Amino acid sequence: MFDPARYADMPEICRKYGLFPAKEEWRGRILLLESSEEQMAPAKYKKALEYLKDAGVFAAVSGVLVGRPMDGVWQAEYEQLLRQVIDDPALPVVCGLNVGHALPRCIVPLGVPARVDVQAQKIEFFMNCRDGRIGRQFYACSRFGGLKQMEPVDKEGHSIIDFSMYDARRAGFRDLVFIIKREHDALFRERIGNRMERFFNVEYVYQELTDIPAGCEVPEGRIKPWGHGAGHCLLPERAARAVCRDQFR
Repeated sequence: MFDPARYADMPEICRKYGLFPAKEEWRGRILLLESSEEQMAPAKYKKALEYLKDAGVFAAVSGVLVGRPMDGVWQAEYEQLLRQVIDDPALPVVCGLNVGHALPRCIVPLGVPARVDVQAQKIEFFMNCRDGRIGRQFYACSRFGGLKQMEPVDKEGHSIIDFSMYDARRAGFRDLVFIIKREHDALFRERIGNRMERFFNVEYVYQELTDIPAGCEVPEGRIKPWGHGAGHCLLPERAARAVCRDQFR
């Protein structure tokens, strides 16, 4: 969100529409960090941490949870950089969680009250799962070269999304919202959606480049829909309200 290396207009979008929470909004939160399949070099990882520190995030949060890097690449270096950049012995930092791109993978709900007991190696989430919804963003990754969520990852042909939905079902979720592009609708329903309807109440929200809050503008020349940075904040407001109804906040 801060660096234009991947998308030249990303920092401008984030600043213009205030997508990154202000320091006070981080107050009392537990920050979850995860690295990606990109396996960024330590120098780039350090820069990302410095962005967060300059934004006042580490000074505001109550603790930091850090996902284990994919295949453990750079794990020791990342942990050293976390200590170096945060530089606050009073701030609890827990590393090595199997979330994000690490395997085996567990689900960590966002935006709910939580308590971390480092000594007991236990994280508690206080939520009524059966009244909640889980949203899953489904997108094509240009670096991967296709729709990575549907690619088989084991001998039985299960995909990453199969494991994610299995965990969601066990966690008590019953309502499922898929966020997809319209052009992927038929293929996604055939391979994933129709099967999931046996276990969830399934609904769909479509990524639309122009489906943004009132007063916002699409940057000139942008052709891709909103991704991880801006997508979770902007996409797709009107469709999401229609699906979530009175549960949408």
